[in-house]
Amino acid sequence: MAGKPNPHRSPDEWRRVALGGWIVPIPLVAINGVKIEDEWVVQRQISTSGAVTIWRGILPTQDLKLTFQAPEEGHFDSLYDLYQRLRQVNVKRPPTISIRHPGPNFVGINRVARKMWEGPNQVPGLNWQVDLTLIQYFPPVRVVAGPAEPAKLPGEPTPADANEVLIKSIVSAIVAL
Repeated sequence: MAGKPNPHRSPDEWRRVALGGWIVPIPLVAINGVKIEDEWVVQRQISTSGAVTIWRGILPTQDLKLTFQAPEEGHFDSLYDLYQRLRQVNVKRPPTISIRHPGPNFVGINRVARKMWEGPNQVPGLNWQVDLTLIQYFPPVRVVAGPAEPAKLPGEPTPADANEVLIKSIVSAIVAL
């Protein structure tokens, strides 16, 4: 089906990456860590109703690794340009930039920041390699606090199910004896 990025149909777009709108002219030889991970919390109940799962959201991808090799003089010069675009310009944090590559974009990774720059290191064949590890950037979102859940209000807890109501009435009857 045309329109869907596919490395078998259009391998060239899978061999290049654009960071911050700049198409990196250095050959991209590997990309790893393309994943999406949901955060789930399993809470075991004290009552007999069993456990519940609560979805907390999507965790940011923390280790998206791009591997570039610079086999030619011009490629090596471009490593300097790439580093300058990703370097920290203030003391707060490295810049966040857009990423355009079918792999990360497939799972919704569209904005990243530098986590680690490793290299240039010499590899066989007189090539120079840089491993760039990126972290997915989620901007902070202001959340308006709503009313507290009834179970979290101060005072006597609300029973969660019929079994807890039954247990509470039995305990009350025993205590009244």
